[in-house]
Amino acid sequence: SGLDRDLLGASLEHLARLELSFGQAAAGLALINQAITLRTTSTSSNVAGDPRQSVAVMNLVAMRAQAQQSLGNMAAARSDLEEALAFHETQGNAAANNDNDDDQNDIRQRNVCTVLMQLANVLLAANLARESRPVIERALALQEQRLGPHSHELSGVLSIQAWVLQRLGDLEGAKQALMRVLDLQEQHGQPDRATVATVLGNLAVCVRGHDPEYAIQLLEKSLRLREEIFGEDHAVVGQTLANLANTMRRVGDAAEATNLLNRVLQIDEMHYGKTHPQVAITLTSMAFALLAEKKPAEAKQALEQALAIKEKFYVQDNVEIAITLTNLGKVLVACGDLRQAKRKLERALHIKESHLGNKHAEYAITLLELAWVHHKLQDQEKAEQLAREVVAIRAAYFGADHRQTRHAHASLARITSDPAERARCLRNVRSGQPRGRRKDPEAGAAVAAAPPVKE
Repeated sequence: SGLDRDLLGASLEHLARLELSFGQAAAGLALINQAITLRTTSTSSNVAGDPRQSVAVMNLVAMRAQAQQSLGNMAAARSDLEEALAFHETQGNAAANNDNDDDQNDIRQRNVCTVLMQLANVLLAANLARESRPVIERALALQEQRLGPHSHELSGVLSIQAWVLQRLGDLEGAKQALMRVLDLQEQHGQPDRATVATVLGNLAVCVRGHDPEYAIQLLEKSLRLREEIFGEDHAVVGQTLANLANTMRRVGDAAEATNLLNRVLQIDEMHYGKTHPQVAITLTSMAFALLAEKKPAEAKQALEQALAIKEKFYVQDNVEIAITLTNLGKVLVACGDLRQAKRKLERALHIKESHLGNKHAEYAITLLELAWVHHKLQDQEKAEQLAREVVAIRAAYFGADHRQTRHAHASLARITSDPAERARCLRNVRSGQPRGRRKDPEAGAAVAAAPPVKE
């Protein structure tokens, strides 16, 4: 019967949520597809005779997008979310014409906001931060309209906005969004300690480029909070430990970074299994810590293991594979294997171009590494050509005065054989103004109220 199908569909949905929470995206996806099939053939779920016009089905479609994102299928995830968004927007427009249905209209508006936040995350994961920005800004505007500008429930959408701005290089804007989250938590009176811990970690990522010592302080506070809330072996504790390790490496303590990452690997393998992409991410961090310890051979081994995990998980060429290939190319340079580094970087460049185009900031990262390889191979003309392309891409993507563009100018200054070009590049590097440090968020009661105090 239709009721039995609904009950079975609900059970499958619950099991799928459990699988996703344990990082088992493939198993979760299979269960979600079964649940969708049951829901679409259940007469009790149909609206106006159309099985697709069901809130329950659209919620499953949005959950399927989460599984697809975890599996690296960003196009499929985006398609599912756009379908769910169109459905909820249509439902919301219909409810807006009914003055007696305010509660239902609010629920539909909330559903629109939820899908917009998820879509912004998918676009961000697909390295489409520019497309993600208007999506998350729309979600924030809708949430402020629903809840008012001072509701602590804005914390989630503001946190996503901060990540989008951070990826676009607007670190000051990201910090302002995160500081607003802390202010909202403080005004709430009983701040959510898990939210505070997350915000402290995100703030650390924003400041670590110019103030790594301060970032370490923030991460240590975040770590203590998360250990108290979730326990020492929880996955979110592993995320904070990884961020702390990466920041420790930045201040020159590579040995401590390696020790922390060994603990992170144990947590990841326990939570996700040994062949999950999260393990590959930690192995990449481990590789750079080992490289900082002057152990390039061990770093290469860690990255080769990370690459094997990603190639098996994603099956076909994926941007995540290209990112690992780029990192492996960098380590191969340190090992002195320039020819192999060039091959890895060229493959990475091809993958990124096919997915993102040749004007994307992510593409420029690999292009710059390849420029350095050509420089070391004494192919000066090619090296200069690629380095100039990187400057042009970053200037168009981030702006002429952005730190990433200045970094590209600094690299070109070191690569070019033209003294006049070198002088121009160095002038562009010096033209950047250093950013000031923000106040310590612990000054607010939201952090002070927590017991002893990603990415």
